[in-house]
Amino acid sequence: MKYYQSIYINEQKFPADLFSEIVRLSPQSLRQGVFKLDAKPGDEERGALCINIAALCEKRGLKRTAGDRGTYGYTVNRHYDADDLLAATLFLLRGGGTIFEDPDYSPKKRDDEGRILLPAEQATDKIKFGTLIGDSGVIVSDPIRRILENACFIGLQFGEAVLKGTSSKAAKHPFWELKSSLTMPKITNTIYFEHRGVYNVNEPPYGLGEPHYREGEVKQMGDFDIAYTSEFLGRKQHLLIVSQRFYQCCIQNDIPLEVTPVRIDPD
Repeated sequence: MKYYQSIYINEQKFPADLFSEIVRLSPQSLRQGVFKLDAKPGDEERGALCINIAALCEKRGLKRTAGDRGTYGYTVNRHYDADDLLAATLFLLRGGGTIFEDPDYSPKKRDDEGRILLPAEQATDKIKFGTLIGDSGVIVSDPIRRILENACFIGLQFGEAVLKGTSSKAAKHPFWELKSSLTMPKITNTIYFEHRGVYNVNEPPYGLGEPHYREGEVKQMGDFDIAYTSEFLGRKQHLLIVSQRFYQCCIQNDIPLEVTPVRIDPD
């Protein structure tokens, strides 16, 4: 596993002495009052520099945001190669495929029965797998549903998705929300945001953290292929954990999805 890191700092309202010190570390990263340094996976020199700059900012007590004035932006995303993904037994399903955008920017993403509302114009025959902006639900087309059902995954369920509006571009087949009849035990490395009522995976370095579970608690579930997290993650909605078998089925059938490996810790 490698990391993609990025530092972003706006000179305005940022401590002048610290900004000058940071610029001296990488002068070529300064353009028009903005310092931006990217370290691609495998670039150890720049990666170490990003870590050093973030430590300097943290030592001064500066707030970490997306790089607003007077703060520093620090993003770390994990980069997995094929061997990393093959070694995992479970994954946190983060979405992937098509991103549906609500053209009306309506806060209501579901109907009164809890079904996801998909913009009809975007729900075409080309869609296999996707998510709707503002909702953590995972959506699959009817042909993909049949593939997953035929694999007989343990815990797999589906909920109906509803098209919002009408369009000649809309697929003739229905769409479905990926669901499960099972729930995971608690993640051991979460942080709770009381003002939002949600959890986030708390694992340094910052970025898309890997959920950790206790081995004994996972074994108590028995064999399974898909299950909900017991916590609300990111939004007020449970995300899905899927097995290596589920992941490989998607890869073999060209079903696009984004996953993060789950870590199973000895008791």
